[in-house]
Amino acid sequence: MRRDDSLLIDMFNACVKIERFTSRMTQQEFDESDLVQSAVLREIQVIGEAARMITDETKNKQQQIP
Repeated sequence: MRRDDSLLIDMFNACVKIERFTSRMTQQEFDESDLVQSAVLREIQVIGEAARMITDETKNKQQQIP
């Protein structure tokens, strides 16, 4: 199993990518771009998979985060 710090870094990096993909787009441009939507969805999947593998010990230390 990967260490939690690596998983948290993966989650952070995915957020950075989403921001980079979308920061200069309007909502309409995003809605019209299948490519960007697919890229963002993939990064959301990365976040979800990493979050699922975070240990209970780490989750309990950060109870303010749902």
